[in-house]
Amino acid sequence: MAAKNKIENDILTRSSELEGLMKEARLRAGTFDGDEILEFRAPYIGVTKFLSGLEVDGKLLFPEFRVDSYWSLRQESWSKPLESGETLRDRFTDDEIDIFFEGDTFDEKLSKLKLLNPTESKQLRDLMTNKWDFQAAAGSAVHYILQQYFTKDPDTEKILGDSERNLIIDKINQNIEKDLKEELGSRYREGLYNEDTIEQAIIYADQLKGELRKLHGEECEFYPELGVSSPMHKETPGKPNILMGYIDLAVLDENGKINYYDYKTSPKEYSNFGSAKKLAYTYQLAAYGKLFKQYGLDYKDSDVGILPIQFKELKLSNPEEAHRNPRRAKFEYKTIGWGTELIKREVKQKMQAVDSQGNQPVLDNLDDYLPEDLILDIPTEHCVENVEEQIKTWFPDY
Repeated sequence: MAAKNKIENDILTRSSELEGLMKEARLRAGTFDGDEILEFRAPYIGVTKFLSGLEVDGKLLFPEFRVDSYWSLRQESWSKPLESGETLRDRFTDDEIDIFFEGDTFDEKLSKLKLLNPTESKQLRDLMTNKWDFQAAAGSAVHYILQQYFTKDPDTEKILGDSERNLIIDKINQNIEKDLKEELGSRYREGLYNEDTIEQAIIYADQLKGELRKLHGEECEFYPELGVSSPMHKETPGKPNILMGYIDLAVLDENGKINYYDYKTSPKEYSNFGSAKKLAYTYQLAAYGKLFKQYGLDYKDSDVGILPIQFKELKLSNPEEAHRNPRRAKFEYKTIGWGTELIKREVKQKMQAVDSQGNQPVLDNLDDYLPEDLILDIPTEHCVENVEEQIKTWFPDY
């Protein structure tokens, strides 16, 4: 228990010190397919941004995540003549069809498919970009609610989520608009959350809290939005070389073992996520594990997982105006939902297996950047001493 308490104190102290640095270094976030891509000033680089440029055997691992080339390929798909055996349905995703073509049902929209001229192609790109921005901002709102829920009150030593339901709602309502406007800046807009969003997010968090306490013990500690950072051992001249990121929810169990989870918000069910996106999430969580290793915390036996949350009935709220001027598009969603399986653990197995493209295991592909030469199977009782030494690589002034 003493070792666990010392580790907890170290994590809180160092993450608090890192918080100011990350805020100062953080730039406006970009978005891709509804996911937020954190940008930091050099010499820092966000985990997602780092992964978008990750090369394996001289080839980009995620070429489809390069925004500059992605839209060029999509607009070509929408406009170039059909080749033999192709149909118009092959050229558009469900999201693109739903947002651009007119009709009360999806089948009606399918009947309106056509190749697009340059003006229409730009309209569709602007609509999709605007939708992704909304999804990412709405995701930030859900993250905010869950962060507040799992944050410990220093006076009571309890997380907000252990309070009465009305107190939780009042506490979140008290600051959510102000805090989100400060965090999102010009990206803030109406419709990012509503009363039902807050209510459902709390119900979800109640279930998640119960599941995590079953897994990690009633005395486990929660660390929402935990900042992590470490220098990369493989440097590229002229490019940022200090990795930064936020772990949505880290959990320290009763034995001092760290576990970590990542929320993923989307209008789609997790089962409908593309393989490339799931692979990117696997690399993201693997990178976080490597960063924990720099703390001196061994993550190999940690519980790791994706926590998918679905926006229900996300749609354009002003379709006529949006099609005239896509930059004025407004979106709304009814509420959020989740499946019966709160934690998707397939990512843990994928971190240690050859991926779908035949590349070596995910963890091996990250070894050049974040090698695990700092500790070797260190027992928990010796972990604290190792933290004291290795934490200096995180915080030079420590």
